Amino acid sequence: MIDDLQHRLQAAATLQKKNWWESYMKGVTPFRGTEMKATRKHTAAWLSEHGILDETVNRQMAICTELMASRYAEDKLAALLWLAEHLLPRLEHGRDLATIAEWFDAGYIADWNVTDWFCVKLLGPWMARGGLPMAEQLVTWTKATSLWRRRAGVVSFVPYIKKAEPFGGYVAKALEACHQLVLGNDRFEQTAVGWLLRDLSHVRAQDVRKFLDDHRASMSAEALRTAQAKLRLRAD
Repeated sequence: MIDDLQHRLQAAATLQKKNWWESYMKGVTPFRGTEMKATRKHTAAWLSEHGILDETVNRQMAICTELMASRYAEDKLAALLWLAEHLLPRLEHGRDLATIAEWFDAGYIADWNVTDWFCVKLLGPWMARGGLPMAEQLVTWTKATSLWRRRAGVVSFVPYIKKAEPFGGYVAKALEACHQLVLGNDRFEQTAVGWLLRDLSHVRAQDVRKFLDDHRASMSAEALRTAQAKLRLRAD
């Protein structure tokens, strides 16, 4: 079934776009060369024409897993758009989050680009709906074997960190995730922490300053620069 979508995505691809993305990502992930707008359009048409949205959630997640197993970034992003823009209201974190964790652990999500898209487009909005129980699950991801699942355990909090808390305890859980991830030495662990703290400093500068006081020795120079970028503009 996914062959039809993959053919559509390939037909819409250009060599120029493929080369640009693969250069930008330093060859880590292969691309077809399909623009996001076309990926969204073809995914929506494919879902409609095949009646896939009428299937059970379990069946749809199984088909998504086939797309995620593809080597091409656009196939993975098609799965993401499907989940975020069509299936999200039917997802249950107690049932379906484990499947996405398996995608990380299997290496289906293995770069910062796909990881961050999943966090911003799907996991963050899903957590806002799922509340504290889902936040607690995502915090445990910071101890996962997969680097990219560990990163997602922090970056998933970024979409709402500058806004009013979508539920009580949101910021506390975000900081708990940072407390765990900041102990890692990988650049993509450190930059996740720096990114979240920078955005949190817009609304909770004192919390960020305390975190920095407690963890400065564990943070890379890059993470510190990012985390402090907005604090320098504030006197509070």
